[in-house]
Amino acid sequence: MLSAILLLCSGCVMYMGERPCDLGNARWSSEEPDIWFEITEDSIWSGGIAQLDGQMVLDNKPIDIRVRFISRRIEIYSVETGENYLTGKCQYEPEKCTVEVKKEEDKIFNGQYDTIIFIKQSLEETETESLY
Repeated sequence: MLSAILLLCSGCVMYMGERPCDLGNARWSSEEPDIWFEITEDSIWSGGIAQLDGQMVLDNKPIDIRVRFISRRIEIYSVETGENYLTGKCQYEPEKCTVEVKKEEDKIFNGQYDTIIFIKQSLEETETESLY
């Protein structure tokens, strides 16, 4: 029993230090589809899991989302309802996060995307872009 618990917990911490939420304050953005989330001083942490605020654009309308990383899994869900929109398996790099979308758990894009690539940007860079 103890070994099962330790094995389960090791999966949780195995990718700590590699996930976007472990790499400091930044905005992570995808162009296709149009999704972003931010890691800031105000990000909510619970049990080693960050709840990161962001947005995605669907039918030219912004939708507030929350993103969380659990080991190699990403979950993107509605701030308003808590409904899980999308999950996937992540490949982490210091400046890029590639998500292999789980088609059976894609409740927003109807299987349109096999992968989503998030690129890291500094928060200062995104603030400058929004001024123009």
